[in-house]
Amino acid sequence: MRFSWTPGDAPPPFRLVVLDEGYERLATADDVGATAVAPGPALSAQLGAGGRFHWYVESLVAGPRSRSPLASFEIR
Repeated sequence: MRFSWTPGDAPPPFRLVVLDEGYERLATADDVGATAVAPGPALSAQLGAGGRFHWYVESLVAGPRSRSPLASFEIR
């Protein structure tokens, strides 16, 4: 599994934020220099248990933050 996105006009680095079904933060990946990232072992284990999850990406450049729309997915 990989999280991937199209950056539009926002330059790297990016922050990936993964939320649980109740919109509580499960994990973040900071300083992502690419437009895709694989979850680490701890997040992979949490996702492997199944459920509904949400995620978004934001640009970490100086100035106003650029953030993607919230995306949802389900693992059964």
